[in-house]
Order: sequence, then structure tokens, then C-alpha cells
Amino acid sequence: HHCLQASRDVKTLYPLSFIWTVGAGERSGQLGRALSDMAGYYEDEVEVASRSFPLWLETGLLLMLGGLVLLMILGLFLPMARLVNHIT
Repeated sequence: HHCLQASRDVKTLYPLSFIWTVGAGERSGQLGRALSDMAGYYEDEVEVASRSFPLWLETGLLLMLGGLVLLMILGLFLPMARLVNHIT
């Protein structure tokens, strides 16, 4: 009798919580329900991640845009400051 939980390949591919849940489902004869529960859990995780991704993307883009504006300002004012320092 070979169970999914005992497979070495599975232990390197999946998180421990998934392996433990599958093992509990195999032992109790409720593997289908355990897999369904895990599917619901991972669906919720994907939903949370997909809602937070645009916020991280927006933050990153704003920081890059701010950096570009700073470079443009420095590119304009540093030559003028050097010229003023050279004249005086």
C-alpha cells in the first residue's frame, strides 16, 4: 500500500501543511474532502495575493517615477549651481 504522503518527491514539491492534510485525508478515508479543503484554502490565498499585487505594483511605479523626477531635477539644477559657483 503506497500512500501519497510517503513519497519522497512529494515532500520536496509541496508545503508541509499540504502533505499533512493529504496524509490525514488518506488515513481517515476522506482524501477527497481533504483535497477540497486545501483547494479552498489555496483559492483564498490566490485571491488575497491578487488583491495585494496591484498595491505593490502601484507603490513600485510611484517610487520609480519619483526617482526619475528627482534625476531630472538634479540634471537641471546641478549645472546651474556649478555655473553660479564658477561665476562667483
